[in-house]
Formats: sequence, structure tokens, C-alpha cells
Amino acid sequence: MKLAQATFLGIRGLRDETIDFLDKQSRLPASFVFMTGPSASGKTRALEAILMAKEAVAPYAAGASVEGWHRDGVHAAKVVLTWWLNAEEQAASGSPEAFVTTEAILREEGIQVDADEGVLSVLERYRHDDAFGKVEYFPESRRLLSYGPSHGTSEMEQSGLRTESDVRKYGFVPKLIQELPRLPRKQKAFAEILSRLAPSLRYAPGEYPEDCFRSHDAAPVRYTALSSSEADAVIFAATAVMLGLSHSVVLVDRPDLHVGFDRLGAFLNALATLGEDNQMIVASPNAAIAGAVAGARVIAMGGAGARSIAPPAP
Repeated sequence: MKLAQATFLGIRGLRDETIDFLDKQSRLPASFVFMTGPSASGKTRALEAILMAKEAVAPYAAGASVEGWHRDGVHAAKVVLTWWLNAEEQAASGSPEAFVTTEAILREEGIQVDADEGVLSVLERYRHDDAFGKVEYFPESRRLLSYGPSHGTSEMEQSGLRTESDVRKYGFVPKLIQELPRLPRKQKAFAEILSRLAPSLRYAPGEYPEDCFRSHDAAPVRYTALSSSEADAVIFAATAVMLGLSHSVVLVDRPDLHVGFDRLGAFLNALATLGEDNQMIVASPNAAIAGAVAGARVIAMGGAGARSIAPPAP
């Protein structure tokens, strides 16, 4: 699945407008989308509104709440999402069209949903399997906590955290690291993704499964001893491997949070390799990200509203 458009009406912190995620030439959803703009221009709010609307119509867990979403003086708000479904998702939903829409209408008394039931059944699917597309969110607040392996969460528990900014969503990492030596396919995928995200860091399991990271070829250490940029790379790699993150919509707030300018382009291009056929939608006030990925769709937030801009020449 991919996102083609998002329309926001009456949403606090956002203009009434439609943001277009389509590639200008193919008119299919762009695989990489950059949302840029100054602070308070609506970048993070747009990501959060997309997540809220997805959970309102096709929840992984408890669904969405109307609280805090209405603009002052507005009694009904709406988020319309236009999705693009691949061939498997079209067949599973029974939709004759690749482009489908879902509407979340937020009234004071609750949320009204307008969408085809078959489409909703596809959007609410959740399984740790790369055959099934998902919606995943990496918030700016992401970080690794000092949990022990016993704190790993089940697939069902993880499903309720996917669209949240709760840092407990990464509590599974220590347990996954401990289990990787018994999971050769996942172990190989984790090592390869990590090496692309953080070339200075190697996954090198030894006698103790937790002491498996070599930074700049130093002695093996646990993830708690890594730098912020290396720990961030572990979050992305571990999440991709655990979920089977392919055919998915991946929203990332501040992908450049811990990455220096000299590594920004390589890191962003590495994010595109978390899985097959993902759509990356990332938000940052750093204008330098606009030219980091060739062919990316760049959307400038704020000012007169969201607008597409041409990335700077490399």
C-alpha cells in the first residue's frame, strides 16, 4: 500500500488543504516523500493526522479519539486519505480500482467512517510478515530504553504501538537481539540493514548475544553503549526485521535527528532499503534533505500552504 493524497479539513494545526504524494511523471504514489518547512509549519501534525485517520477507519488496536483534533470554532473535522493498493491488496479487498479513499469525519460525539469494508479489511491487517503491508511510524521521540530481554512484547502488543509515539514500542529490541542467533534469515537481514544505515557499526554476535555491536571495530558492546546515531540505526534495522517491513507506508519524523550532514544522503537512501516496495514519508525542518534522494517528491509546508517544490540540483 501507498498514500496518494491526504486532505485535511478543520484539523487543529493544519490548513484546509490536500497534500499530494504522487510522482509528477507517473502519477503513482512517490516512493520517497520529503515534507520540509520551518518549525510549526505542520509537518509533524500532518504525519500525526494521517496516523489518526488510519486508526480511526482501520485500527490496529483501540482506534482513534476525537479529542484535540478540532480547530477552534469547528464542530466537525475531516481527514480523507487516498490509498494506492497493489495487486494482492486489490484482490484481498475486492476493489476494482487501485486508488481507494477512506474518510474519518470527526464530530464532537465521535468519529464517523466512510470507506469500503473490503478496503478496511486490508488496511487493518497486521502480521509480522513482509507479504503484508503496514503503516509504521518512527517519531522524533524514538529511543532505546535500557530494558532486559524479558521485556520483549508480543505481536499483538506491538500492533497497538505501530502508529504511536510511545517509546515502549522499541522495548522489543533487547529480546530480538538475544534471539537473532537462532533466526539466521533475520540475523542476516539485520546485519545488512544496519551496515547500510551506520557503516561505522557492525553486528558481530559472539559468546554473549547482547554484546554484539562493534563500533569502529572496537571491542563488542551492548546497544546501551552506542552513540545516538548508531542507536537510531539499530531502531530502524530492528523494527524492519521484526515487522517484515515491506509494501508499507513508513512515516519518519526527523530522520536526520542524529545524522551529520556528511552522512545525511547515505542514511536517507539506506532508509529506502528497510524492505521491498515501501513508501517513505519523512518530515524535517532541514532543507538539505530535499536533494538527498534522487527523484524524491518534495513538499514545502507552511507559508501559503503545502506545495510541491523541485529538489535542488545535486
